Amino acid sequence: MILFRLILKEYLKFVFGTVLLCLFLFTLFDFIHKTTNYYARYNPGASLIAKFYFYQLPFQLVQILPIASLLSSVIVMVLYNRSNEVTAMRAAGMSPTKIVAPLAAGGLLLSLLSYFLNEVIVPQSSHKMHFITHVLIEGDSVHATDEGAHWVRNGNTIFHFEEYEHSSQTLKNIKLVSIGKPFYPKDAIHASSAKFDPKTKLWDLYDIQQLSISLDGKISKYKPPKALRIRLPVEPDKLNIDRRIADEISISELAERIDLGAKRGADVLNLRIALHVKLAYPLAAFLISLLGLKFGYRSERTTETVRSILVAFAVGISYWFILSSARALAIAGDLPPFMAGWLANAVIGAIVMWQYLRVHRI
Repeated sequence: MILFRLILKEYLKFVFGTVLLCLFLFTLFDFIHKTTNYYARYNPGASLIAKFYFYQLPFQLVQILPIASLLSSVIVMVLYNRSNEVTAMRAAGMSPTKIVAPLAAGGLLLSLLSYFLNEVIVPQSSHKMHFITHVLIEGDSVHATDEGAHWVRNGNTIFHFEEYEHSSQTLKNIKLVSIGKPFYPKDAIHASSAKFDPKTKLWDLYDIQQLSISLDGKISKYKPPKALRIRLPVEPDKLNIDRRIADEISISELAERIDLGAKRGADVLNLRIALHVKLAYPLAAFLISLLGLKFGYRSERTTETVRSILVAFAVGISYWFILSSARALAIAGDLPPFMAGWLANAVIGAIVMWQYLRVHRI
């Protein structure tokens, strides 16, 4: 147990150092890149720049954790091997499972941390980061409306509005068209405005025109009521534009958007791909940490050790290559969405399993 804690402590120490180094380098290079054009154009204050990078840290941390896991597991096991401590472990009868257990525990901790950040911290910090970028720095409107919300299909009804006033929660120029088979308009409601009632969650339509369209194309007008209270497939709190990319949205939000988009007939392929990537990517820290097993149960000469380290890094880096390739193929429709997220994990998992079975025969 003492040895377990010692190896785990060393592993987490290298993880911490790698994370700090990677975050520093990313911030430095991004700052240098933006200084030449972006910051020169908008001239933001130092406090805004500092807040921008602060709120970006959680998302970058999630991306860095698998890299930190790979470096730490390999470095720790190589150092223990070089100091002959692995030989002492083997002489004491420790199995490959016991030797790699601290790495597995450390990788599992990083995976759980990644899930927590993705679901709780990143969605909120990304909101604030984009607010700083688009509103405080670039000067966009605080209440910009999502263009995709202007057209909504809800079952057999198509809904459209032209403008939305956030201060009064009022829609302008509304159209509701009921669709029959084979996709021809049956009834239509036109209204000049609609005001939201937060108590009932219903909309009050004003200046209404009601139309009925027959199969032969004849249009009949109904006597319009002064006002009409109905439920529309939009809500004020969901009309604001969400500037976050899919990778910055929580798993629960992605699932909700996929369900809502599917009901409305929207293309949700990218969201399905992002959902599987969000589910699979945090596990990379755990799987990649097990690549250090090779160095935990074999004594190698210096040249062989260097070669093995390069192979381990090549295998680890191939994870991101496979992930990016599978994602691109899924977007093109050549792979199902779940393969975009889980193919890289399956490949690394197979390599780890083969490596584990191999050292068991030593």
